[in-house]
Amino acid sequence: MKFALLALAAVSLAALPARADWSQGAPLETPVHGAAAAAADGAVYLGGGDGLLEPRSAFSMLEDGAEAWIALEPMPVGLTAHAMAALDGEIYVAGGFRKGFEEPSASVWIYNIAEKRWRDGPAMPIGRRSFTLTALDGQLYATGADRLIAFDPDEGMWRDLGPEPIPSRTAAAAVLDGKLWLIGGGSREPKLTVEGAPDTAVEARGGRVDVYDPATETWSRGPDLPVARFGHVAVVSDGALHVVGGRDAYGETLSDHLVLEDGAWAASDPLPAPRAGSAAAALPGGRFIVAGGGFAGGFFASFTAVDSVEIFTPAGR
Repeated sequence: MKFALLALAAVSLAALPARADWSQGAPLETPVHGAAAAAADGAVYLGGGDGLLEPRSAFSMLEDGAEAWIALEPMPVGLTAHAMAALDGEIYVAGGFRKGFEEPSASVWIYNIAEKRWRDGPAMPIGRRSFTLTALDGQLYATGADRLIAFDPDEGMWRDLGPEPIPSRTAAAAVLDGKLWLIGGGSREPKLTVEGAPDTAVEARGGRVDVYDPATETWSRGPDLPVARFGHVAVVSDGALHVVGGRDAYGETLSDHLVLEDGAWAASDPLPAPRAGSAAAALPGGRFIVAGGGFAGGFFASFTAVDSVEIFTPAGR
């Protein structure tokens, strides 16, 4: 009888579905809101962000499974509201705000991973802030400033790909199935607000999702998010598109976690705590990392910043 019960218990446990889960990764050296991150060769690179008096220039790396971040040569300037992407063994940092400048920067800086040094890159046509920079098919695509532009490292120049369907700011972007997904965020014009939200609500693109196909150079609509948001992160890991955190049109900081499944958004395990202004990057094995961020934005962003690093592991991994 005892052996029968043990066997039954083993069968029951084996039948339980595997759970997805969040775990804590190595904390950041300093709490930071508004940093940017990119993944290359299994490591995550993170830099910049809001500082108490000026934008941060700190730049560091976390190797997969490591217990601490490694400080690297700082970025050439402190930046916030900037963007970062990895391409061909290099980390590109672009745009954002610099100390003493009221207008966003158009500058680009490139960190060579093998040589461990920075150099200047070709500047964007105009400055951008709170935008996205994404690597796709050997090129970099930058949203924001109302137009999509692409950088070809072989040609060393940017080219204009035309207007975005709705101008974007504080959106998130990721590459899925060879296409660029532009997800949520705010917009300067036309002004779209959520009904019933206060006047200070984000000028939202709503939960709008737009998909750019570089093969045809055309946009199409993707499935809208169930809740409009800005300041969130999006990451594709092992073929799955995830959207995490951010703030809704009422300014409430979110902890929810959405996954695109069969063309629709499904709820997944939420972050342990609400967070916006975080940085995110993919890790091997379908995992991804969410680093830093905070509970408030604007002037209060630096005062509510966290050093927490969360790693999501999908079910069965």
